[in-house]
Amino acid sequence: MKSKLILHIGAPKCGSSSIQTFLGQNRRTLKNLGYLVPDEKLGSGGKVPGHHVWFLQSHRADLAEGERVVRDRLLSLQPKLPDDGSGGIILSAENLADNFGLEKLFTGLRQTFDIRIIAYVRRQDDFLLSSWQQWNVKVAPDFWTWLLRAIAVQKRGDWYFALSPWIREFGTDSITVRRFGRQYFEDGDLLADFCAAAGLPANRLDLNAPSENTGLSDASVDFAFAVQDLFENAHDSDFYNMIRQWGGDAAQKTGDSSLL
Repeated sequence: MKSKLILHIGAPKCGSSSIQTFLGQNRRTLKNLGYLVPDEKLGSGGKVPGHHVWFLQSHRADLAEGERVVRDRLLSLQPKLPDDGSGGIILSAENLADNFGLEKLFTGLRQTFDIRIIAYVRRQDDFLLSSWQQWNVKVAPDFWTWLLRAIAVQKRGDWYFALSPWIREFGTDSITVRRFGRQYFEDGDLLADFCAAAGLPANRLDLNAPSENTGLSDASVDFAFAVQDLFENAHDSDFYNMIRQWGGDAAQKTGDSSLL
């Protein structure tokens, strides 16, 4: 039987960081269960944070070469998997759902692995507001300019657009799409839900991974927009970390944003 290749492809702002922390924390237990979480460069000897975002992103400019590298590295891990197909390899990278062609990195593995794709999608207004807070408030000229471009040009939140390349490449039978929200999760828990989607035994794994990138209050986000020059780039979180530490509960999101 083919071993499984489980690809958690995001989407962004749909609990990916928490899932990746969970994978990193449970890597040894998962290995004992027959599942490998590769290191940051799809190997077995480096740091295992549970995500593979930047390595896969680095091959975006040359997908043909990236497909060769990914194939060779994952095939080198195959001998470490159970012979009966009961285990597999788990990768997680939320940028795989960004419609940049990164699905092509895995096409050469269809004959070797049973490829299973997991995607979480979120109500569009929640997703867009969360994206504004996490990245774009740090670099965009203003909220409405960014929002109109995100919707009309980049098609952010158009989940069918985001998933269509994976559907074309691997078929609908290979894809599991879950709604992001506590009311939709298995047992009301994201990590238990991910285990159910991936076919992992939740009762044998530590589901106590901390929540990552928690929401901030409107006042905190407005403050960040007013001091954009403090951010090195859209991924710089030092200022947000300071706000969370100093502001405590008052800095945290408590209800719906007023932006919309």
